[in-house]
Parts: sequence; C-alpha cells; structure tokens
Amino acid sequence: MSDTSQTIGVDVVSAVSVRVRDQEEAVRFYTEKLGFEKRMDADMGGGMRWITVAPSGSQTDITFALDNALREDAIRMGIRTGIIFQTHNLQGTFAAWKERGVQFLQEPQQLPWGAWAEFADQDGNIFGLYATSL
Repeated sequence: MSDTSQTIGVDVVSAVSVRVRDQEEAVRFYTEKLGFEKRMDADMGGGMRWITVAPSGSQTDITFALDNALREDAIRMGIRTGIIFQTHNLQGTFAAWKERGVQFLQEPQQLPWGAWAEFADQDGNIFGLYATSL
C-alpha cells in the first residue's frame, strides 16, 4: 500500500486576494495602520506587481489585485470580503487601529459565538475582526 498523504491534498491557504485601486496605498494601509508585514513585492511584467502582506506569523498572505472595472469577472472593491482576522485582544486591537485611523463599521461586541467587530480598508473592502471573547 502506498502512502499518498504526502503528495495529495492542501496544507494551508497560501493567499487571498483583495481588489485595490493603488497597490502602494494598500501597502501603507496594511503595514502602517494594521501593523502587517510586507512579505513580497515582485515585478510580474507588463506593469504588474505581486505584492503580499500578512500579520506576523500568519501562514496566509493577502495579495493586492489592481482594480480592473472592465473585466466582468473581476473581484470587486468595496465589498464584504469574507476575510476574518482573529486576535487574542479585540478591545486592544480595536483601540490601536482606531487611533491609527482605521474606519470601523461595527465596534466590538460580544455575541453568543464570540466577540466581533468590522472594519474597512482604504478602498472600502470590509473585513471581520474576531476573538473568542471581549
């Protein structure tokens, strides 16, 4: 019997994409306001760049895809992304990010399944911020 467990399957979510108007502006928001680290900035040719940021220690990166309103299948900006960031200190993270100018659409509240807040990035993309409790 052969062991296929090492050759088949997915190990981690490597990256998720967020549509932005300006990649430099996005890098500033995510690094300066959210405190994420810039992990990669590579020329892809044709004026395109592969840029990734992530919270320190995270296995999943965020890539910044430039907005292309001409493509019907393009990921849209200013939407609920479905991306949720987890923190061990929701109140502290909320206070620090708010002080840095992050726009919160929903302030932290305790819900039956955990503590929750929502914020938007520089292009209006909406993210969740979660902790097990306030």
